[in-house]
Amino acid sequence: MKCGHTGNMSIPNIRLKRLLSTQMRVYNLDEFRTSKLNYKTEEESNNLYLPDKNKKVRKLHSVLTYKMENGQIGCINRDKNAVNNMIKIVKYYLENKKRPIKYCRSLEPKGTNPSILMDTISSTNGEGQVVSIS
Repeated sequence: MKCGHTGNMSIPNIRLKRLLSTQMRVYNLDEFRTSKLNYKTEEESNNLYLPDKNKKVRKLHSVLTYKMENGQIGCINRDKNAVNNMIKIVKYYLENKKRPIKYCRSLEPKGTNPSILMDTISSTNGEGQVVSIS
């Protein structure tokens, strides 16, 4: 089966979600700002720039730099940072039933969060649910 990009087979995400939702609650997680904000300080991180062998400075997109609590500059893998932020978002959601403010798409008006969307997925028994944390 070829779809989308040439030579790549599509991944059956919707079918897999429906199948899983017959056995358990499935959560969709919006990854907005998860790689950009440092998981410890929640401040915006920057890309790492390093000189190559010809002394030309190049951006290393997979590594982020941030200012640590002690004032020094720290480095972290972008994906590891994003995963740590996703874990933080899920824990916060389970405790407070809303998304942390800094990870919301809209920060206005202050003190509000986007609503939690609950979509019923039609499955073989019609009981599956997918919850979007957005």
